[in-house]
Amino acid sequence: MFEITEWQRSGKKADRALVIMMHGYGADMHDLVPLSSVFGPGVVTYSLNAPGLLPSPEGTIMGRSWFNLISSPFGMEYDLEDVEDSSQAVKQFLQEIIPKENAPKVYLLGFSQGACLVHHLLLREAQMIDGGIALSGRFVDEVFEGDFNWQEINKKDLFMSHGESDFVIPYESGEKIREFYMSHEKSFDFVDFPGGHDIPVKVFKAMKNWFARVSK
Repeated sequence: MFEITEWQRSGKKADRALVIMMHGYGADMHDLVPLSSVFGPGVVTYSLNAPGLLPSPEGTIMGRSWFNLISSPFGMEYDLEDVEDSSQAVKQFLQEIIPKENAPKVYLLGFSQGACLVHHLLLREAQMIDGGIALSGRFVDEVFEGDFNWQEINKKDLFMSHGESDFVIPYESGEKIREFYMSHEKSFDFVDFPGGHDIPVKVFKAMKNWFARVSK
């Protein structure tokens, strides 16, 4: 069973909202900390360290992962047990930190692998949060399969982005996620951009405006 044991907290008091941030494959908790400036005063952020370690050939730690990637004859596959374990670890962290921060609203933010967890938790634990921000996420079939409570999910705010020239997670993956939510009449904001696997200024500004609107 995975556990969240390291994080970086930013902000003074969560008068407006609490934001839990989850980095991408190979990064660590420091990667998304600069995004804390998006949310403005009255917001506390926690940037979490993923539980999986990625050692280099020399034995040092290169970065972290939320779930293992498995190479197969059919392409890159995912350790779905890790996805579930990481989601449960984040859920447990939420259960512990939400009462402590006593924020009026709670949002999840994830980039790449972290975005996969945002979708996983939004679809299965919507009652715990007020919305999600999923940046450059991959459509993993099993994450989007299930008997979900759409009456609850449709109450939540959702922001997504994806680069049209993303060679790490192709733009088509973002389109499939968008089509999935559209098929269930879920409202959301989606920002595409001409770049690759990153968070450009266009997304930064759009996310800032979106958050200012939904966190009132």
